[in-house]
Amino acid sequence: MPPTILAVAVTLLAGSAFASPVVLGAPGCSGVFNGIGNVTHFALEAAYKNNTSLIRPLGLVQQTPSLLNSIIAVSDVRTPFTMVSSGIKTLSSSPAVSQPVSSSGYLEFISFTSSSPTEIYCEFFNTSPHGSPYPYPVLAVYGDSDHFSLCPSGQDLMKELVVYKSKERCDDIVVLIVPVK
Repeated sequence: MPPTILAVAVTLLAGSAFASPVVLGAPGCSGVFNGIGNVTHFALEAAYKNNTSLIRPLGLVQQTPSLLNSIIAVSDVRTPFTMVSSGIKTLSSSPAVSQPVSSSGYLEFISFTSSSPTEIYCEFFNTSPHGSPYPYPVLAVYGDSDHFSLCPSGQDLMKELVVYKSKERCDDIVVLIVPVK
């Protein structure tokens, strides 16, 4: 890359929270900066955008009436996950696998299936010289980490669900990828 173009690219990226080269090959990371499509042994947490010190643990909660479907929600029990080629699955003897996510939709998983996880997720990490307001890398769906919300469900078992591009008035969050052993 000629020095002038490189200087312009570095200048443009310096203001970005995710300033680094594009990572090719991870389906959920295509066209984004600082994206990784493979992450082993992690849990998820919600960090509120208006109060980054307020963090809530997330886990898979069964969706009723189907016992095969689950949704990412606030939970006292953290679910251990792994991400391979931008698809997420649980670390268990009968793993649940990620499903497509629509606008105003939940982060859904299905259990007891031989299908592969839907490859739409990515881990973003911050290399900004200004630092990050978040203690861990963040989760993105379709290359977007900015449009997650915690929304009330109205059901006793699931008090707050993670919703992508919610149309309701909910709390704006980022979903953190927290390493676990």
